[in-house]
Amino acid sequence: MKFQVFIFFFSALLLLASGEETKKPEDVDKGEKLVQSMLKGIELKNEKMIGDLFENDFVYAACENKTYKKEDAVKLVTSFGIEMAKIMEKSTKIISIGRHKFITIVAESTITSEFIVSKNWKLKSGRTVHC
Repeated sequence: MKFQVFIFFFSALLLLASGEETKKPEDVDKGEKLVQSMLKGIELKNEKMIGDLFENDFVYAACENKTYKKEDAVKLVTSFGIEMAKIMEKSTKIISIGRHKFITIVAESTITSEFIVSKNWKLKSGRTVHC
């Protein structure tokens, strides 16, 4: 379950710079900056750097009625290495994108997630659409 939750959080960030997008986000530079900041934070195991990418009230609604707040997400993402980030970058696909909202699917999984990014390009919320 821990791995699946990591997939949700990290795929949200990687998709902003993914070449698989059907439509680019309004502000690609900000999205790419978000992705690069996440990768750097994972590489450095820097909780503050990763935490700065989430709104303070971030909540992720996962399967089995579990919810994860910002603190949980930051600890989870920080616990994984850059190798995992690279794997996720290659296997995550975007299936829909709208203004500050996108849906992700991970090729290795049947889980679909939805994420909302705030106007200042921080993760605001997420949820599992299909487990």
